[in-house]
Amino acid sequence: MPDFGGMLSRLAAQRGLDARALARAVDLPNTELTAVFGGRQPSASLLRQLAPAFGLHTSADVRPGGEREYDRWFQPGFGAVLMRLFGNRNMPAIQAVKALFMLASFGPWSPSTLNLVGHGRKDVSAELVAASVLVLGIPACDLAAMADVRLDEQAGPPEYAISDASALIWEARCIAGAQMAQLNELSHVLYHHCSEFLHPLKACSCSLLREPLTSGAEDESDPEHAAG
Repeated sequence: MPDFGGMLSRLAAQRGLDARALARAVDLPNTELTAVFGGRQPSASLLRQLAPAFGLHTSADVRPGGEREYDRWFQPGFGAVLMRLFGNRNMPAIQAVKALFMLASFGPWSPSTLNLVGHGRKDVSAELVAASVLVLGIPACDLAAMADVRLDEQAGPPEYAISDASALIWEARCIAGAQMAQLNELSHVLYHHCSEFLHPLKACSCSLLREPLTSGAEDESDPEHAAG
């Protein structure tokens, strides 16, 4: 994680902290944090100690197969960090791009495009960071500091943004597969019931809850019936 020291120092500066003050806040030796600020690889235990100091979530949740969604994103750059933040909520790229579009009106992107960001082959834009704030529930100033981008302070949330869904996303990360399938089915039904309140681009076009074609309608469309 070669860029972690820079991200940590920017995040600490955003909070008005240096390595010494942060070390006192988390009860760690000053020399250990100074080394991490300078580029030394942080340990998993150190990350778990630092996260609460910044109000960030920690997770040791493991998927049923023993693999965590974020395990493969230990690469340089904030793009990989962003993918780990999504993965920490058990959101693979396909779910992340859906959430970015549905909750923050960002995109729509394909999963492969977001993966390019994770691999460092596509820049992390200010627009992506601003949208991720709504999905991840991390303060905009903190995420912008980590990404080293400047957000438009005058922009505000995009139209149709849903700003309180991040807590639900976090709480749902541990739900088992069968339970999640039931929730998906229920949410799909609710989604259709609330379609009149959605932006047209976000409305589902499937046939769920669509009125079946009546025999009368079939007769009216029959040329012989119309002629008679």
